[in-house]
Amino acid sequence: MEKSVRFILDTMRESNFAVPAYVGAKSANSDSDGIVVTDDLNDISIHGQENVWMSMLKLGCRTDMLPVVRQSYANKIADAALRYGIAEDVHAAAEFIDRMDIDPSRIRTEGDWQRSKHWLQKNAGYMDIHIREGIVDHLFEKAAELGYIPSLSEKCLLYQIAERNPGELPEVQQLAEANIHKLASGRHYTTDQFAILPFEEVNDLLPDLTKRASLGMSLLQPDLFAKAASAADVNTATVLDAIFQKHGQSPVYDDSDLPYEINDRILAAL
Repeated sequence: MEKSVRFILDTMRESNFAVPAYVGAKSANSDSDGIVVTDDLNDISIHGQENVWMSMLKLGCRTDMLPVVRQSYANKIADAALRYGIAEDVHAAAEFIDRMDIDPSRIRTEGDWQRSKHWLQKNAGYMDIHIREGIVDHLFEKAAELGYIPSLSEKCLLYQIAERNPGELPEVQQLAEANIHKLASGRHYTTDQFAILPFEEVNDLLPDLTKRASLGMSLLQPDLFAKAASAADVNTATVLDAIFQKHGQSPVYDDSDLPYEINDRILAAL
């Protein structure tokens, strides 16, 4: 969306955005609201509260800048905002400008959907949970309309933004069933965790178990090992829990630690 400083200011006014009181000193060159308006990026100034705040608006009008150049200007403005004690005001203005580029009701392409998702990810921390939930639901609805199938990581991201449990996703549940194994102790470990256990150590303590999971080699087959361990008794499970703990491996969850949640570490393991 092409923008001008005046357009941003007018949109702020229509949206009841609180323009700081220090913006709008009367000037012969100003508009009726007392705010001097220029889109000239060469006019960017980091001297004085009003100039710093207006410079953020000017920067927001420029869509033709290389990212590294834009970041350089943004850093200078951010530093000046801290110096003048208006960092929150400048951040609020930048967030408002970013939001102007996003209109969830106008998601017509996969590209629009991706831009909306990235914008939500960037700004979710400043939104009420009910607003986040509504936008997440809208993104899922629009994806279905477009025939776009979000990746598992995208779905998990949106669930986390809406403060929902990614473990409720059918794909995560299927992965969990295939890759998370429950011991008789009630503790659950991933296939990758079984893969890191040293054969010699496990073989010394649980030779019968390694015999079933090594295929006659001095190497554990993670899938076979995990399945054999899942079918073993409590004594075997207790020994395995101790070995896991020795090697810094905590269970991804324990039956005694309910409710069960899929966290970032579990998702990474899957």
